[in-house]
Amino acid sequence: MTERNVTVTSLLQQTLALLLKNVLLKWRRKWSTISEWLQNLAFVLLMFILINVGESNSLGRLEVSPAAKVGSLDEFDSSGFTVGYVHSPLSTREIMKKVTGKSMIPANIFKEYEGEKEMLEETTNGNLTVAIVFEDSYHYHIRYHMSNITLPNEYLSRIGNCYNWFNMCAPLNYWENGFLLLQASIDSAIIEISTNRSVWHNMDSIGVIKMRSLSSTWRVNLHIGSFLLFINLSFVSLMYLLCLYVSRERREMREIMQMMRLRALAFWLSWALLYAVYVLIMANLMTLLADDYVFLRSSYGLIMLLFFLYGISS
Repeated sequence: MTERNVTVTSLLQQTLALLLKNVLLKWRRKWSTISEWLQNLAFVLLMFILINVGESNSLGRLEVSPAAKVGSLDEFDSSGFTVGYVHSPLSTREIMKKVTGKSMIPANIFKEYEGEKEMLEETTNGNLTVAIVFEDSYHYHIRYHMSNITLPNEYLSRIGNCYNWFNMCAPLNYWENGFLLLQASIDSAIIEISTNRSVWHNMDSIGVIKMRSLSSTWRVNLHIGSFLLFINLSFVSLMYLLCLYVSRERREMREIMQMMRLRALAFWLSWALLYAVYVLIMANLMTLLADDYVFLRSSYGLIMLLFFLYGISS
């Protein structure tokens, strides 16, 4: 009997061969490929329509407000500023005594309360600017009324008008409502009590700078939410079709791959590489839309990379 010499191919060669087979398969099934792309691009088209309807014209790139120095902690105007705190735990009084003695906040604006509930009610009613709640000697919370703070997620809120940033620029609420001064004062008091060393003279001249931002923006939560939903649905559609094709090809190619001694890993890698290109195309299309609609101040390459990684992980 004659023995046949079997050439063992590498994983790379097998992957490239199967990838070429997948590309040829897509090319020969033109109508199936076209319908697949139409389904994938349907949500991208919906996102494009969403941008061009309603109030989307006001969501483009607008004039940029440059960075500017707002002031320093020792220049803060405390007129009309009231602070409440609860005397429990016992170290609270000592901390607040240090705060009134060292910081720029006069002692007559501080008010002590018996209970946290009463203090928070005063804050809600507008009789108190800020409430300080101590958990222990080192942990505390600074509580404001919702109207006096900025929502932490600027993509789901109106940033405001920062062109004349003394009046309506929402990110400056933390400065105008005394948050920065109060936090620095309490932290310096805690450090002084713990280390018996005063650090306030190193903190009172800390400068506050408004970072570079858009002069004016207006965000419609319904539009932003719909846009983010369509982004997710685009990748869901893409991954759903991938699962259908791969599972079908796996059933049809199982015996052939065994006969040809092809590795299962090469099969999975070939489809992964093909659909990675699909995801890259979709990520670029979404970035073109989102760059001027949702992520107004972000880098194109960074947003595209995030979309690509999200699509791959789906």
